[in-house]
Amino acid sequence: MTTAMYSNSSLDGLDEFNTTIEPPALCERNFGVTVDTIINFQNQADAILLVCTILSAFLQVYVMVVAVKHIRRKTSDKCMHVFLFSMTFADFLLTALCYPVELAPRATGFFSHVPRLLNQTMHISTWVALIASSSSLVFLNVDKLFYFRFPLRYGETFTRARAIILITASWVFSLLFVCFAWYTESFECVDDDCNTLAIFEKKTHIYAIFMIVVGVIPTLTCLVVSIYIMKIVSQHRKQLAEERALCATTTQSRSNSVFVTRMRTFYFIFMTTVFTAITLLPYRLVGMVRSINPGRSHDCATIFVFWIMMYMIYLNSIINPLLTVTVLPQYRVELTRTFFFRNSDPYKQKNGATTLTAATDL
Repeated sequence: MTTAMYSNSSLDGLDEFNTTIEPPALCERNFGVTVDTIINFQNQADAILLVCTILSAFLQVYVMVVAVKHIRRKTSDKCMHVFLFSMTFADFLLTALCYPVELAPRATGFFSHVPRLLNQTMHISTWVALIASSSSLVFLNVDKLFYFRFPLRYGETFTRARAIILITASWVFSLLFVCFAWYTESFECVDDDCNTLAIFEKKTHIYAIFMIVVGVIPTLTCLVVSIYIMKIVSQHRKQLAEERALCATTTQSRSNSVFVTRMRTFYFIFMTTVFTAITLLPYRLVGMVRSINPGRSHDCATIFVFWIMMYMIYLNSIINPLLTVTVLPQYRVELTRTFFFRNSDPYKQKNGATTLTAATDL
């Protein structure tokens, strides 16, 4: 998403996501960082990220397929799979469409001219996907908060139908919001191909509000909720350990096994939330401050750090599916069975009784 916040500064070429303009000569060498350092970093980062986005897109397709299987099975964690599917689909839009369209011309040089319509679609899809992904992460945290805080009411409150309706509404809202912003010319194409996009030009207060409501608040909310759930989970783990010491009946063991699996899904959500905060918040906060105070630093080291924060946004959607297939047992076991043990039976015999593996025991 090549966008920019424009001012009369001589360093406009380094504004947000505006990677088509080289750093100006006024960038002063600092801590060994020069203009050439920044340009070389851009070229290498573009090439590496282009390959990573394509590979990540295939992994995201796998995650979505497995998520649909669990949703159709109506497992006890069905709402989590609905929200995870939504977040993964948003990341898939970014890695399969938006980021390749943006990175390919710079990384390969084979696509020097991208049609205006494709660039416009890329910009709109990027903002819709970012909003929908943030909303889905909020829903994931709320889902786990309600489960650990009100376990007896969870089954009645969080149903598959309600989760699907909630996700659909968030996508519709995201699309309508971005289309409205485009229609009211809050987004403006800078060049003929619409490769560079100016956001809320001369409306910095709107941009600041937009970033706070859409970018900062959802991420911070998820982080606070995850930390609170971590406290609740710690208490439950102590209680679970005490119960194991007192009794070890089959029913109790089954209940404890399900609870342990639920805690693993929480750890996945917690890790995803922390990773999202690390990769997204720095750039969004700095971008918001820059929109309010448009003064620019002329030293290359500061500009280089800003570019690093910008590229961290790409890593969020690239790494998310890796966290899914490595942390969540449902997806890890399914991946192992699909590619390494194709003929394995998901139902295992243990002590003469048929039990489910971790992939289906939810």
